[in-house]
Amino acid sequence: MNSIRIKELRKNYDKFSVDIDDLTIPSGCIVGIIGINGSGKTSLLKILSGITKFDFGYVELFGTKLDGLQIRELQKIASVFEDINFPGNMTIRQVEKYCSMTFIEWDNDKFDLLLAEFRIERNIKIISLSKGMRSKLLLSIALSHNPNLLLLDETLSGLDPIAKDVVLKKLSAFIENENNTVIISSNNVNDFQNKVDYILLISQGKVRFFESCERLLENFMICDYDELISVCGYKNSLQGVRSNAFSKEALVDVNKLEGYKNLSMRPATIEEILIFMEEQ
Repeated sequence: MNSIRIKELRKNYDKFSVDIDDLTIPSGCIVGIIGINGSGKTSLLKILSGITKFDFGYVELFGTKLDGLQIRELQKIASVFEDINFPGNMTIRQVEKYCSMTFIEWDNDKFDLLLAEFRIERNIKIISLSKGMRSKLLLSIALSHNPNLLLLDETLSGLDPIAKDVVLKKLSAFIENENNTVIISSNNVNDFQNKVDYILLISQGKVRFFESCERLLENFMICDYDELISVCGYKNSLQGVRSNAFSKEALVDVNKLEGYKNLSMRPATIEEILIFMEEQ
């Protein structure tokens, strides 16, 4: 089953546009969105959440057009954005009361459990929370109204390594239900190393690639550019080039490379894949 289908999507901004010709995301997976600042990661997430209206195209969630979803179906989408929050003078207790009246499938017991796990006290005001604690609160709310789709924008930002691990384990548990999907963006792309199922690279508002994380880490390699040319040429295997004062390196897809067994290579990290492709 597919969680999301996008066809010929376009959203124009003053000096930027999101253009996605074709993208299908399956259910039961975690998708990590990567891209430099201003590439369109947040814009895409806000379109999928229904916060931002697109100009034209087709977006389908759960087998239904986005603009045809009813309130109960819309509440199956849970989103966390850095710039969307509760008033600073509200306490956590007041936030809980508001959510219980807003969400049809609000689960007080689950919210209580998450607050306890994240060590968030009910009498604290929103304004007193650190960035990391605010992210934990918003994630707790998102998980407590029984969603099928989590859209998380920089939710790992501001979290210490232990908290990140806890959150990522929560997301893994969430997709144990094969009807559930997580789409999460991060500027620290190494957060996704061996932690997500798919990587979606957005560049200048367009999809550069949508690939299995396992495939990327197995097949994308880095080698010396000059050695690549002399040993086997590159043709369609070259994915990016990076130069410094001492050398010139190439990012290659070994599935498209012939005669590479005599080539000295090392696996690329997700961060290196992003850097190479953006410098191309």
